[in-house]
Amino acid sequence: MKKIILGIVFVFASITMVNANSNVELSNEKLVTEDAVVGVRECVDKALAYVGAIADEYDDDLNGEWFEFYMETYMDQVNECMN
Repeated sequence: MKKIILGIVFVFASITMVNANSNVELSNEKLVTEDAVVGVRECVDKALAYVGAIADEYDDDLNGEWFEFYMETYMDQVNECMN
């Protein structure tokens, strides 16, 4: 019985210590500025419009047979815009 109780105490103490170490306090500083979020959003919108225009030109569905092509092109456009 002592072994069971000691085992439970050990598990509880281990879990408590892991949780205590994983709690990292962040300061009040913003990690991402609003300008950065707006910039990312503009890149995403431009890339989606670009890929959408290609799909419209060929009367195709973005989620259809050429989904991987459109996704790769979209990601390339976003990455190019972000750099």
